[in-house]
Formats: sequence, structure tokens, C-alpha cells
Amino acid sequence: MAGTNSAMARSNDSSGRTLIDRVQDRVSLAQQALERRDHATLPKARRKAAKAAPVDPSAKPMLSPQVRALRSVFLDLGDVHRSYRRRTGEPVSPVLRNAALAFKQDQTLTSLVPVAEYLDDLDLLEW
Repeated sequence: MAGTNSAMARSNDSSGRTLIDRVQDRVSLAQQALERRDHATLPKARRKAAKAAPVDPSAKPMLSPQVRALRSVFLDLGDVHRSYRRRTGEPVSPVLRNAALAFKQDQTLTSLVPVAEYLDDLDLLEW
């Protein structure tokens, strides 16, 4: 697998867009979808239950919209790879495992690109 810098410069799709641009677009779409979901109204029964629920002081703090979107794309990439592994019987690559661990430690666009790059090299990305 090539390094992250090569992924930023390399273009794989017919429009000549770099992988980092494609990942950024995917994260932006995920962020928009999450915002729509966050602003959707709850059915009446759930609204009443949500108002009555006590606030848990030990609850995890809310993640930023950007981090939530990055995690959403990461989970989607995981689904794609698991599907591929089911079809092929291939084990998880150490390269992909290391890229995933790096993303989990530092949830940024830059750390997500190597995960996407690995899947793109296998021609698994449809975007």
C-alpha cells in the first residue's frame, strides 16, 4: 500500500479527483445526513419519553459533528471490508488493521485516508 502522501496526489476516478478529495466529500455527505437526522422531529410518544428521561451526569460528552461524520464513514468502510472478506475468505490485512488503529487513536481526515486507500486499492470503493 502506498503512503498517505501518494493517496493525496493520486487520482483514481474518471473525474481525476484525488482520494483525499473523495474521502472529504464522503465525510461532508455523512455530516449532512447526521445533521438532518439530529434535526428531525421525534414521534409524539418518543418526544414525551425524551423530555421525561433524566440526564445522566456520567454520560459521554457529545462528539463534534466532524468527528461523528468521520466515524460514520469509517464504520461504512468497515462494512465494505467485512463484506469483501465474507466473499473472499481473506483475513484482515495487518496494513489495514494498523490504519484502522491509527484512525481510532486520531480521528481525523488524514488518518481516515489510509483506510480508504487500502479499500480503494482493492477496488471496493464505489465513490
